[in-house]
Amino acid sequence: MQHNTALQQILTGLGNSADSVAASIRAKGIRGVRNAIRNLNPVVCLVQRALPYDDYSLELRQGPGDAAHALHFALDGQDENVLLPAAVADFLKAFNAGHYPDLEMPPES
Repeated sequence: MQHNTALQQILTGLGNSADSVAASIRAKGIRGVRNAIRNLNPVVCLVQRALPYDDYSLELRQGPGDAAHALHFALDGQDENVLLPAAVADFLKAFNAGHYPDLEMPPES
């Protein structure tokens, strides 16, 4: 499906390592919150900026056990899951563990 292809292109375009994904996110001026699965997740935020749609749902989903993360996309009654490339999954694991602190949103005052 065309949405799946667009999502794959966006995700693979982020880079081939956790550091290059972080650099792509940093270059866009995006910050996020650890362990977020929707709008506050830096990968979700970046993908939202790149998608040309208005009314859709986007969230990260973890597979059972150690299964790979997937990006769940819903538009016009159709749902798709796109597996995250290894570099993006590695970035998220590191980000959620506290690496890349410059990409975290500051605490609200």
